[in-house]
Amino acid sequence: MNPLLRPNRLTLALIAVLGLPGTALAAPLAGGAPMVPPGFEALLEGQLEQVDVVLYGRSLGTHAATVSLDTVRFEEPDLLATAILEAAPTADLPVLRDAMVAALAAKLPRNGNLACGAIVVEGCGHVDTDQAAIIYDESSGAVQLFLARDWVARLDVPTQRFEQVNREAVNALVHRQYVNFSLGDEYRNVAVQGTGALGIGRSGFAAAQWSYARAANREESQSAFRFDNLYYRQDFRQTYYAQGGRMDQRDLSSPLGGNFGFSMLPLPRFDGVRIGSTQAYYRLDDSGNATPVTLLLSRDARVDVLRGNELLGSQYFSAGVQSVHSGSFPNGSYPLTLRIYENGVLTREETTPFSKTGSMLGNDGLQWFVQGGRVAMDDWSRGPGDDWNRRSAVQAGARRGLGANVYLTAGAAALGGKLYGETKLEWQHAFQAGVLSATLSYLASNDGSRGDSQLISFNNGISWNLYRYSMRGQVCREADAFPGDVGCYDSINASVSFMLGKWSVLAGYNYNSARSRPLFEQPVLNPFAPPVPMLPGSSQLRPSVTRALQLGLSRSFTVRGANIGARLGAYRNQNEGNLSLRDTGVYAGITVSHASQPPTPDGRSSFTSAQADVRTSRDNESEMSYSASYRRIWQNGSYRELGAGFSGYRDESYSGSVTGRVDSRYGDLDATIYSAYRRGSDGQNTNVAGNYASAFAIGTSGFYWGADSGGGTPAGAIAVKVADNDDALEELAAQVSADAVQPFKLGFGQSALVPMEGYRRSFAEVSDAVSNHASASVSVAAGGGAANYFLSPGKLVLKQVQSQATFTYVGRALDAQGNALAGAVVLNALVPNLDEQGGFVLDAPVKLDRLYLLHEGRVFACAMQVTSRRDVVQLVGQLQCAPVAASALPAQIRSLPRVVRLLDVPGQTAGVSGVRAPLK
Repeated sequence: MNPLLRPNRLTLALIAVLGLPGTALAAPLAGGAPMVPPGFEALLEGQLEQVDVVLYGRSLGTHAATVSLDTVRFEEPDLLATAILEAAPTADLPVLRDAMVAALAAKLPRNGNLACGAIVVEGCGHVDTDQAAIIYDESSGAVQLFLARDWVARLDVPTQRFEQVNREAVNALVHRQYVNFSLGDEYRNVAVQGTGALGIGRSGFAAAQWSYARAANREESQSAFRFDNLYYRQDFRQTYYAQGGRMDQRDLSSPLGGNFGFSMLPLPRFDGVRIGSTQAYYRLDDSGNATPVTLLLSRDARVDVLRGNELLGSQYFSAGVQSVHSGSFPNGSYPLTLRIYENGVLTREETTPFSKTGSMLGNDGLQWFVQGGRVAMDDWSRGPGDDWNRRSAVQAGARRGLGANVYLTAGAAALGGKLYGETKLEWQHAFQAGVLSATLSYLASNDGSRGDSQLISFNNGISWNLYRYSMRGQVCREADAFPGDVGCYDSINASVSFMLGKWSVLAGYNYNSARSRPLFEQPVLNPFAPPVPMLPGSSQLRPSVTRALQLGLSRSFTVRGANIGARLGAYRNQNEGNLSLRDTGVYAGITVSHASQPPTPDGRSSFTSAQADVRTSRDNESEMSYSASYRRIWQNGSYRELGAGFSGYRDESYSGSVTGRVDSRYGDLDATIYSAYRRGSDGQNTNVAGNYASAFAIGTSGFYWGADSGGGTPAGAIAVKVADNDDALEELAAQVSADAVQPFKLGFGQSALVPMEGYRRSFAEVSDAVSNHASASVSVAAGGGAANYFLSPGKLVLKQVQSQATFTYVGRALDAQGNALAGAVVLNALVPNLDEQGGFVLDAPVKLDRLYLLHEGRVFACAMQVTSRRDVVQLVGQLQCAPVAASALPAQIRSLPRVVRLLDVPGQTAGVSGVRAPLK
């Protein structure tokens, strides 16, 4: 058959569906041969085509295949099998290859009805198979290939051990700042903290953490500024790092520096260099302590993971062979239900067995660090006589897993001619009855100082915890010990909690004994607590001992929509030292609260609570305190809160407060005005306190400002920028949700910054903004959706968002005599013709103040005025339309090709029926 005369697939499909007169396309003859029209034998034989083959989102290239109405048969299945195995080069399995070739050589059903296309429906885009199956998409000529699950597992596609920084991330300056203030009749305090990161190269950044504090009263004032950290860091192969500058010990206790967590080894802030291994990129949730859960995805998807009816989390994946992140899942063995959503539509549900044997303590591999430089201290962190400042310091540490969730950590420090060494052993194991964790630490020094600590916890429905800490420095033996001595401390904390019927029971014991201040005091300014005056440290503290024992029971329940919490217990406190105190007694209390449910349509809700507590003591007078508060909350575009409270203590003191809070794209601000009165005092005491947290970024794409959750560590960020609208609409255009901030909404032409914790997988989503006061229906047309992000500090991702507004008008068009303009064509919107009564429903991407119609060859202009509104539908009522000359049409309408054609045909009244798309 001449290839030029060969019918295409669309023709064949139409013939198959419609048939031809006098033929029965599928009816077999007596001999069993199907009857086909002459010249259309290719209908059954199929056509040789080049098709794009995609395996779970990964392209395998173009391959020759014979495509018929029902099946697809690959002409060279061995080449396709080779492409599959090349995607997983570690798989060298001849038996698997032979099985694949045999399966791919067969005629595979097209399953074209399962192609998702532009509209995703339930069940599309996936085929379960025990060998090989396909979905042939007629519109694109592409083949989605699906393989048996055990084949995919045997392909040994390597699991990604390390997180990857998002490819679209660029270098930028990302800075977070926090301000808190407290103003009273006798004092003025303010504290400011900042943390900034500047991305440098592909895997480096410069970081700075600074703080400023000022405290003043009527007689004097003090202020101080310092850099806690100021360094440059460079990562190598996602495994090692080097950094130089001013550093403290906080990164060594996190995955950034190896998760060492020394509790006794002296690690002061210093100016110098640190090198070592890092776990910042390591995927702890893929470390092998849980059954791997593999997903085979042909499209980007959201996956909801459930244990029964309990939602364990939602995760977002790109197309491909993906592994579910199980780090946050509870221990045990149970089935997981995976609900897979593509484009927001539930396409399928899978159930798989799952087992987790206990959370890992980290990477089993060797972790290490070495650092050296000079100690950097200031007036905040050294007492009188200390001469540690600018002394040389060298420290090193190593940590390694020994197997079976056992980890050994060792560290050494040389400071001021003294040597210190700390060894720590950690163990965790999941027994049938529960999870047991234990940590043992020991410190020794060449000056005779010794220290040890133990931590044991067990959770089997009853939570048991025991912690003991002991330090024996020179001050335990010598009253005039060196000011930098490690001190003389003892501490014991023990607790147990469990459920007793409907009551929660907690019992605890605490013991503390101290004879000196800690080595290297480094108070950290808390941005969410009122500042306090900074006073010089003291190198000699008198011995003090405190003991506390407490048993408490609590229960909560609901009565007629009100939440009631009851509590009672007994206690014994003892303090020996500078101020000796003894107190033994019992207490009881009740709290009643009510929250409006659900919030009103405009996002308004309220919360009311009242509380009363009574405490009796054997050694002191009985006490009674009471309080009440009310909060009103608005959540529509931003979070706003206004509240008032009152509290009292017996009949001796009273206080009242008014609080306010605003969380928006400009930052998070809260403030409180507090006034207190005490009987016998001179008048009342009034003060004001508040906090403000925000972040900004400067990159090649511009300057961005946003709110911040108060993490305080070097961060990356996502900038969301909504494109402007030609009509300068004031409608809300998009809603932004993320881990680090309250959800907020942006309008057209607005932008905001969302900080993301550095080296931590975070989630962000841009979705349609819903507003009860909108005059138009607004949807995100581009740049929307949800995704996970992994950013190193100083990295910025820009999300360009385009939203589309649609204005809907409903009305009726009449001429000057009150006759309906039946069947008129709308010239300035692509919508169906007016109905017999002159009625119309039209959508437009812009606000319309005038409607132009073509009726029986005449052009009419109708002034539009919105009379009322139903949600986003604007009712314009009956429009009085007057004939106008065609030349009176606005130029942008008169020049449209459709309008030109209509005006060139006298008496033309045909419109575009059945179409309501807005005219661009």
